[in-house]
Amino acid sequence: RGADEFAIKNYQEALLREPSNPVFYNELGKLYILRADAYRTLLSSTDEKTKVEAQKNVKTELDLAAEKLNQSIQVKPDFAQAHYNLGILYERQGRLKDAITKLEQVLSLNNKDVGVGFQLGILYFRNNEKDKALNLFEQIVVLQSDYANARWFLSAMYEERGRYDDAIAQITKIAETNPADETVKPV
Repeated sequence: RGADEFAIKNYQEALLREPSNPVFYNELGKLYILRADAYRTLLSSTDEKTKVEAQKNVKTELDLAAEKLNQSIQVKPDFAQAHYNLGILYERQGRLKDAITKLEQVLSLNNKDVGVGFQLGILYFRNNEKDKALNLFEQIVVLQSDYANARWFLSAMYEERGRYDDAIAQITKIAETNPADETVKPV
């Protein structure tokens, strides 16, 4: 409890000492996104007052995150981490198309970054751009054959398209690389 305030205070102190360091702004932005996520858990409350307060707090924290991430980008326009986190922020704000555009920009800087690719694939899927999602997940498992989450989504997409043998092949690969995982053990 209170770790977020402690971290924010220390990053702000670091910025006083080194105001042109984009990392500190980026880290503050990430912290504000995490705080918004924590408030978001209260949105399912049955108490209307709690829900309204949570909505207000989520918006405030996301606005603070946007401010810090944009400051990071102003300091260092090519700072990929800040651009990535801004994409995550857009997703949290429900701006799916903006999030996709931002993550596409980040991926264009390093097309072998499977973490960014995976997040972008999820956004494509959510935005009903399933061909793009499928293509991206297929690329990811070529680049990193043991990426179980990418294989899981790839399997689901194959199944959705009636490509059952391909779907089973993905689950088989997951089982090979994650033998202790009960969800993929054959019955």
